[in-house]
Amino acid sequence: MLMDVAPECHYYTSDIGRMWPVSGVYAPRQRELYGFMVEYHEALLARLRPGVMPDQVMDEAAAAMRGVWERWPFSKEVYREAARRTLEFRGHLSHPVGMAVHDDGDYRQRPLLPGTVFTVDPQMWVPEEKLYIRVEDCVAITEEGVEVLTTGAPLELADVEALMADERAELPYQEDWGLPGS
Repeated sequence: MLMDVAPECHYYTSDIGRMWPVSGVYAPRQRELYGFMVEYHEALLARLRPGVMPDQVMDEAAAAMRGVWERWPFSKEVYREAARRTLEFRGHLSHPVGMAVHDDGDYRQRPLLPGTVFTVDPQMWVPEEKLYIRVEDCVAITEEGVEVLTTGAPLELADVEALMADERAELPYQEDWGLPGS
């Protein structure tokens, strides 16, 4: 199940995307493809910092992922090729977020500055099987690096499966967001 959600808090919008297995356990192909995307997502997050150009972040993450890509146990050549194309795609630092889920502005033509808020949204397409895989978080550049603003939803495959297996589990929820009518 692909969830792409734009929650709001105090009139500010966020954006988050996750792919969770309907059965509660990732099938081998889901684990293979979504697992690779989670690894790449984490590589992108680890390289976000003030003063760096967005293209440099993507270049550094792709370079770091080359070894992962070479060793990854892809079950089909079309999956390996899709992952290679994913590392070349330039849109994974996706869009500004703020008053709207796709806020105005373009941060890609200048170094990242503290206070810049946008989505990290690596995506993979496998057209031969009509598959689309993605994972998305909303981030803010800080003086020291990056703050992931959407950490409330599990990302790691084992964490998702553990949450889905726990009948008592609840995602974080705040009753009063301070919005009119709440």
